[in-house]
Amino acid sequence: DLDVVKIFRKDQQVKTEQGMGLRIGDTITTNESSSAVIEFSPQIHVFLTPGTQVQIGTLTLKFGKVLVIIQEKFKKVFEVKTEDVTAGPTSTVFTVAKKAGGPTTVAVINGTVKLNSPVHAWPEVRLERQKQAITHLGKRPEIEPVPQTEFNSVVAWANRSEVLVRPSQPTVLVPDVTRMPKEKAKSLLVKEGLRMGDVKPMISR
Repeated sequence: DLDVVKIFRKDQQVKTEQGMGLRIGDTITTNESSSAVIEFSPQIHVFLTPGTQVQIGTLTLKFGKVLVIIQEKFKKVFEVKTEDVTAGPTSTVFTVAKKAGGPTTVAVINGTVKLNSPVHAWPEVRLERQKQAITHLGKRPEIEPVPQTEFNSVVAWANRSEVLVRPSQPTVLVPDVTRMPKEKAKSLLVKEGLRMGDVKPMISR
């Protein structure tokens, strides 16, 4: 039932159809048991978790959580906004989560994201791989590492999503197995279609 994903256009609900075109100003809302994917171009896909609302244009996240996957060759501007932050990536995989009435968390899984304040309350922040930023109502973002469990959870989500939208040539991300017991690391890698190998030192000349 596609109507569990609700789309409103100029305050009127429109019928939800797979592959339908969206317009600037459309609002998309998933309920607690549904998810959705929005293709902005063959290079950009945005995945909505259950309980998420976004508005089309500069993608504005009202509440919930989105996963953004942008292929490396994409050169145009793409941004995700909340009331707290504007996230402008280049080629990357990242998530943005917004609690209703609460803070926004931007977590970078791969690539780089530039963060800016919508009200110019703080200078631009450059967020690198495996880092996350938490900000709310004009406060300068607090930067910290993405927790390993969260990072690996998003990696698994991104890998499943890649197979969904690009089944012939999916990009596979590698989970973080740092300081993980060997058997647990091996199990996690196998789950993502990878395998452990021996790393041998090499001398370049």
